[in-house]
Amino acid sequence: MIKQVIVVEGKSDIARVSMAVDADMIATEGFTLRPEVIERIRLAYEKRGIIILTDPDGPGERIRKRLIKLF
Repeated sequence: MIKQVIVVEGKSDIARVSMAVDADMIATEGFTLRPEVIERIRLAYEKRGIIILTDPDGPGERIRKRLIKLF
């Protein structure tokens, strides 16, 4: 099992990544990043660390940049 929590964009990403690795994951559910999702990511970052795994498209880049600024 991977120690860090993997942050992905959506539930389908969780399904795909879980086929390759054993890890806890959080879905951002879009690039708006609701406060509840940011809090879940913050807790994961502080306790275990995070790995940001988003698509290399516009929304994925926006999510990644925002999370990098926050954490």
